[in-house]
Amino acid sequence: MSHTSHNAANPLLNTTLKPTSGPSDVQGPAGTLWAIKALSYVRIATGAACLVAPQFTCALFKYNVPVGSALLVHMVGARDGVLGELLLTAEDKNAPDGGRREMRRALWTGIAADAIDIGSLAYAVAKGHVGKPTGGLFGAGAIVFIGLGAWGLRSL
Repeated sequence: MSHTSHNAANPLLNTTLKPTSGPSDVQGPAGTLWAIKALSYVRIATGAACLVAPQFTCALFKYNVPVGSALLVHMVGARDGVLGELLLTAEDKNAPDGGRREMRRALWTGIAADAIDIGSLAYAVAKGHVGKPTGGLFGAGAIVFIGLGAWGLRSL
């Protein structure tokens, strides 16, 4: 079958686009916009805390970080800060879709990073490198981030 045999009356994929009246309705429900903004600010704050005070921040999660290992916490903090900033600046009121595509990409990137974190935590707990309370606290944080990201994706 050639590609010319398909037309608007008989589309190859039966998909319809969501009608929008313009960039002003990009955010969907106010709760969704709140989730996206909250996630971006919490990521930035977490990243800043890991960069400025890695031992104190990790102690909140019952994880003792020796001074020599603070570099890894700094790296995680930089990652979270960048992910938060990426999400915060993804909205583009001048774009035809208001930045929806970029917001979705930023949310999916954060979800992927958090899912990898959960897998890494599960491995570390299973191997005995991290205690169950520490793994549970860090894992709960990643699950909250995933939940906020999924909530933000609801209407994008």
